[in-house]
Parts: sequence; C-alpha cells; structure tokens
Amino acid sequence: MRPRPGILEISETGGPRRLLAVAALVACALSAAAQTLQTPEVATQESSPNFSLHVERNLVVVRVVVRDSAGNPRGNLTKDDFLLFDDGRPQAIAHFAVERAFPEGRKAGEGTPKHGAAPPGAIERAPQPLRFLALYFDDVHMNFEQIVRTRDAAQRYLQKELALGDRVGIFTSSGYNGLDLTRDAAKIQETLAALLPRPIVQQGLDPCPNISDYQAYLITAHRDAIALEFATRDLLNCQFHNDSRMYNQAKQGAESEAYRRISQAEVESEYSLRKMDQVVRRLSFLPGQRTLLLISPGFLTITLQAHMDRIIDRALRGNVIINTLEARGLDASPALPLGDASEQGYVPLPNPAFPTPPGVTDLVAAKGQWVNEGYIIRDDALAEFAGSTGGVFFQNNNSMDQGFERAGSFPSVYYTLAFSPSNLKSDGKFHTLKVKLVRPASLEIAARRGYFAPSKTAAADTSAAEIEDAVFSQDNVSNFPAEVETQYFRVRENDAQLAVLTHVDLRFARFRKEAGRNANDLTVVVAVFDADGNLVIAKEKRLELRLRDQTLVRVLQAGLTMKTSFNVKPGSYVVRQVVRDDAELSALSRAVDIFF
Repeated sequence: MRPRPGILEISETGGPRRLLAVAALVACALSAAAQTLQTPEVATQESSPNFSLHVERNLVVVRVVVRDSAGNPRGNLTKDDFLLFDDGRPQAIAHFAVERAFPEGRKAGEGTPKHGAAPPGAIERAPQPLRFLALYFDDVHMNFEQIVRTRDAAQRYLQKELALGDRVGIFTSSGYNGLDLTRDAAKIQETLAALLPRPIVQQGLDPCPNISDYQAYLITAHRDAIALEFATRDLLNCQFHNDSRMYNQAKQGAESEAYRRISQAEVESEYSLRKMDQVVRRLSFLPGQRTLLLISPGFLTITLQAHMDRIIDRALRGNVIINTLEARGLDASPALPLGDASEQGYVPLPNPAFPTPPGVTDLVAAKGQWVNEGYIIRDDALAEFAGSTGGVFFQNNNSMDQGFERAGSFPSVYYTLAFSPSNLKSDGKFHTLKVKLVRPASLEIAARRGYFAPSKTAAADTSAAEIEDAVFSQDNVSNFPAEVETQYFRVRENDAQLAVLTHVDLRFARFRKEAGRNANDLTVVVAVFDADGNLVIAKEKRLELRLRDQTLVRVLQAGLTMKTSFNVKPGSYVVRQVVRDDAELSALSRAVDIFF
C-alpha cells in the first residue's frame, strides 16, 4: 500500500527499537528555518508492552443483559430506561451503547465466511467479536446419570448454536479429559463423549452410617445434637443391630465418621474450586466475550468462602461472566425427609433405651429440616458465582437443553453503560454496583455486581491499564478517528511478514501549548491474537508530538500514518489496534488470514 500523499508517515527499520528515517520525515514536514532547531517535533520509542493483571480505573464499564419472562434478550431500551448505583449512590451514565453480537440479518451459527486464499496485501474487514465459552464439568461431584444428561445436552447445544468464530473449551474439576479453547468441533464432541464421574473419594454403595456433607458440618462445626443423634442411631442400627449396650461406642464412631466426611467434602470442594480458578485465569487474558459455564450438582463451600471470594474477584477483574447450571435437574429429594430416593433411608424408631435430644419429639421431622437446608446450602456456590459476576443460574429443571440455551449462550444483544465515580479513593476496596430499570415490567437484569477501586500503585498508571483493557476487549471504541489496515508478504515457505498500518486523524485531538510548540503524547499498541484468542505478539509505540504551528496545520489536514511489522507463521489472526492520546482512546480489530 502506498502512503497517502501529504501524510506524515512513521515507519520501522529492521532494528528492534528504532524507527526508519524519523528525522528525515519530520524534516520534510518542517520549513527550512525549522531545520536548525535542536528540539525534534516528533520523538518516538518502541517497546513490547508488559501486560499484567487488569485493574479497574476511574471509568467503570458495566455490561447489562435484559431478558423478558421467557428468557429472550431485549434490545429496545434506551439510556433513560436505566438507573445505576455505586454503593447505593446514584451515578450519571456517561456512556451508553447497544451492542449486538451479530449484524442485522445474520443469526448465530451462520458465522463469518472464510476469506480463503486472500491475495498478498489484501485489506481485511473487521471481524465479529471473539467469543469464548469454557464448559466446566464438575466431574468430582457429578454422578454418571448427571454426566450423561449434561454432556449430551452440551453436544446438542453446540451443534445448534455455535457460531463459526466461537471458541469452546472443555474443562473438568478432576483435570481428566480436558480440551483447551478451540474451534475444532470434532475434538469438542470427542472430549464431551469421554466425560465420566471422577470422585476424589470413593463412597460405598451403602455407607454405615450414611452422613451427608451438611450433616457432617452441623456435627463438627456446630455440635448439633440432633444431627449427631441421628448418625448415632444409624450406626447403631447398621453395625450393632440396635444393641443399646453399644450406644456410647456408636456415638463415638458417628462423630469420628462426621469428621472424616467433612474433611473429604472440603478436599473435593477445594479441588473443584482450584481447577475453576485456573479456568477463570485462562479466560481473563483473552479478547472478546468470555463466559465460564459451571455444570455441577452443587457442593458444600460453607467453610471455603475465602476461596470463592478469590475466584469471584478474579472473574470481576478479568471481565469473565460465570453462568451456572445445576446438574441435578428437578430433584424430588428435598421433599423426602430421609434423603435421596436412590439411597437406603434409615428411620429411627422410638426406643426408650436411647436418649432423645432436649426439645426434640420427632427425629425424622428434625432430619427433614436439615436435609432441606443441605440442598439449599449445596446450591449456594452456584447461585453466588452467577449472581456476583452478572451470570445466569439455571436450577430445578429437568430440561438440560433449555439449561444450556439459557446458561450456555452468549447474549445476542446487551447494553454497555459507563460512569466515572466521583471522589474514588485509591484504596483497592470493592464497590457494589446495582443496575435497575425505571420501568421493570417483569424484565430480568444480569450485570456485574461490583468493581474494585484502583490501588495506590495502580492509580499511578491508569492510562496504561486503560490501554491494556482495551487491547483485551472486543469492543470497538472511536473516541477519535483512527483506521487500521493490514498487509502480508511471504518471506519464506513457512514465514510471513504482517504489516499493520495505523492512520490517525488528529483533527479532533487536543493539543496543548508547551514552550511555543503544540504538544500531545500518542501511544499506539498493535497486538496480534491467534485463532484461539491467544496473544501472539504485541508492539507499542510512543510518540511525543511537539509540533510547530505550520507543521500542525499539515498534520491536522493529512493525519499521521505509522507502520508496525511482525514476523508470523501462516494462519488466521486477529489484529487489535489501540491508540491513545492525552485525553481519548480508539480501539479497532481486523481479521487477517495468511495463506500462500
């Protein structure tokens, strides 16, 4: 591509950090009298950006999905329909946009057509936002029936709804039979078909005594006399044939079994949370929409709240939405005071030889209460993960197909709200967000539940954090005009050079007067992602513009063009360009397929 006539162009040399003929290009833009000046009008520096953990900044972005009573997204609302609160205080919505996953007339599953063998130098059009879905099967806690029902529903859902540009990964809490994010449909289906239950601790078919996780928690943490008495009677029945002389020994055995069971439950829950944390971390550094779908029958996390908080914190910082699907389906167990219908229930018959806890007249009714509490507690983790990250919690329904449509889908339309919190302290504290509708009208809202204020160290470099977030986002931002074009050239049989040309229109930029010059600092980051959303390489240019008045006139008329080159292998890539000056930011994406 030839440079535009009259445009001030900045290019590269083969050296890693130097730019070609910057002084000569600047000199062409200066008058003869300006050539004697010692201070250059353009100073450039190139480096590799060091992307680290995302931090929140003064501009807080909130994505909101609004669904009707049937679960269908609503896309006809306006800025005036929303109310936004930060720690209970109303906020002014500074930015509002309606974002659609697909253009009008295109549906999910149709995808974007392949470019095929594009000719060298072809300019690629902007792709649809990258979407990443991590299916996280809790095979540590699921039984065989639950695995089969959910994996089959997942296969049907992906065959029907997956769009061409989407990436799906299969992850398990046990670590077995996983598949990293990919668009290979055959590998996805093969991995799903191989899923099996992988419990960390094998339980017998008819344990004696049969103590649930929650019952063990009540015994060990709260010294619950009713829960312990029931376990004692159970052990006395199944091991000592209700011999009253063995009551004290049975009580000691029941208490010992309760401690063993709660320890096992914590190990299994910790296992599931640890693997889940790794998946959230994996998603956090990908561009585009990132969703983790936790498929689980629920598990006890009442003693692991700190670990859950860390996962939620990471998801909020990384803009990862966690949806949850309860794998039990419509479970009749809570209606059964003696427990799961698949288990052999124990009914303690009245026996004057055994003591009864004070105030308890019916042990069966007492157990029914904690059984129901246990089912609720077991779902707490699923509800909290979804609720805290703006996700969907699908529960108490036997239709797994419907569950995947609700919890596995990416929203086809959502709203982007942004606000600048006033008097935000750099203390790293969590702020609670609340989004409401002026007229709810039976509509359901899903949005992030909060954000973290910047720490003192992060606050010192908010512009760098803003650029980093923009690089890993799928949103196109046009606060000032910028364009990106791509070219590629064959270097060797399996090597190519990808050239990215950035054109910036500075007519709307804000220049400040500094020592008689027109000053502005420009940062340009160009990042290359592979087809699975992994960052391949990125380069950053910093331009210190100190332009004389006559040079500024030319720059405002013609703009500024920069060239960034990368050595890459043939394949499909997404080029992400972020440009930031002293006040505004622009971000664009382009897809390019490099094939010879």
